[in-house]
Amino acid sequence: IDYFEQGANSDWLLPNRIYEGGRQASPAIALAHVETGRWLKSRGLGVLMDDPAVELEAFLEALTLDRYHELKRASLSAPQDSFVAGKADCERLVRSLAGAAT
Repeated sequence: IDYFEQGANSDWLLPNRIYEGGRQASPAIALAHVETGRWLKSRGLGVLMDDPAVELEAFLEALTLDRYHELKRASLSAPQDSFVAGKADCERLVRSLAGAAT
């Protein structure tokens, strides 16, 4: 859960840990009402919370190995291009940057 700039960047960005964790198929926990939560929800990934101060302890106490494996399987099913830029992505970025410079 990203609280670094709560009410500002943390509400609308996708933090690097989503890409890094996603590449490793690590299930994420996010606030439901921020962009990270919306992004995860749209892909059927992670655990979303409205108020972690209230919900996190109960979630962790109820977390079973089967539930963790379910979350992990969902993470493994996500397309890797959601987390990693490929050659074509990089080429598009360079073309875009080159066009913006002219």
